[in-house]
Amino acid sequence: MESLNLVTYNHNMKTNLLNQTLATNLRSYRQRLGISQEKLSELLDVHRNTVALLEAGKRGISLELLEKLAQVLHCEPYELLKPTVI
Repeated sequence: MESLNLVTYNHNMKTNLLNQTLATNLRSYRQRLGISQEKLSELLDVHRNTVALLEAGKRGISLELLEKLAQVLHCEPYELLKPTVI
């Protein structure tokens, strides 16, 4: 049971790190383009709260939304998930 808890803990840590990386990169790309959260949400056809939660690292992202986001921000999806921003 202890090893299962360790696996779950490691998975959660990796997920949190990925969400934080996405949050940082998303904010950086959005700000470089001069797009507000409101405008980005309109371009993605999602609620503004979705963008706010993504930028706060408090929401995971679907592959479909990641693809749309990359298209709107003029980058590749993997660039939003890389630990460093260009």
